[in-house]
Amino acid sequence: SAVSLAVTGVTSYPLREIASLLLFCLTTALFCTLIMRVVGSGRLLAVLTPVIVIGLFAISPIFFDLGTLKTVQALTPTYHYLLSTYNPSYLLSSALYVLAAAVLCEAVRLVKAIPERVRSRRTAV
Repeated sequence: SAVSLAVTGVTSYPLREIASLLLFCLTTALFCTLIMRVVGSGRLLAVLTPVIVIGLFAISPIFFDLGTLKTVQALTPTYHYLLSTYNPSYLLSSALYVLAAAVLCEAVRLVKAIPERVRSRRTAV
């Protein structure tokens, strides 16, 4: 992506583009991890993947400007990446997205572990 932008001359800030790409990789990985933790099953995730991809495509700022639904768009990694290539303040929003997604991933993991802890305590008693 950075090479193609450099070759076409679209970007004049290569370091910003590299930072955007690195943050995009992190946000995408955490977004996928969060979805997997919420879904919990590889089989169910396989069924939901086309729906998730179509949904992300539909709200992507690449194709549509949803105006009033910018909050929904801001939940996707693509939103932060695209805007950070034009406005450096979105690098901060990408970093905050990484932090929030990591916290949410851990929170989902802890909540899903509660039934197992309860079961293990009942067995120990």
